[in-house]
Amino acid sequence: RAVEWLLSVDKWHVILLDARQGIRQSSLRFAAIMLGIIILFGVRGWLARLLLEIASKVRNIRTDKFRYTLAAIAASLVLASPWAILFGFGATLLRAAHNPSEFSLALAHALWSLAPVVFTLIWLQRLLRENGVGRQHFRWRDWLTVDLRRMTTRLMVTFLPTYFVAVFFEHQDN
Repeated sequence: RAVEWLLSVDKWHVILLDARQGIRQSSLRFAAIMLGIIILFGVRGWLARLLLEIASKVRNIRTDKFRYTLAAIAASLVLASPWAILFGFGATLLRAAHNPSEFSLALAHALWSLAPVVFTLIWLQRLLRENGVGRQHFRWRDWLTVDLRRMTTRLMVTFLPTYFVAVFFEHQDN
């Protein structure tokens, strides 16, 4: 019964109506944020190549420039941000509607709650890559980064959907 309610076409139609109304309420902000998200997704390849280039310059942790590590951390943060920003933006969009439905508000809250968790897990995935900050800059052991990356992936597959559904249903009245 709960799944039937969740997958109801009427509920998701209301989501689309609230999203459209949210876009109308703040169309300039919507356009600016969407442009930013598109740019963030667009520079991912360039940033990934930059991380590889920086990693190749790191040789000795005691003598290498600290700016390499800072640049690698900054690039990793930017690479981790698009999905979190997209979720946060979706939540803001649904809340911007004049009179959003309870279903829309629950979805908005779930998306908003999920955004920092998604960001953190994706950032950890970036840090734990073979040429990531953990291995190259902090000299973490290979077995440690492999195990942590595997656990992070499991969390993303199992915890994120469960967390999303739990927060969503927590904010439903019926």
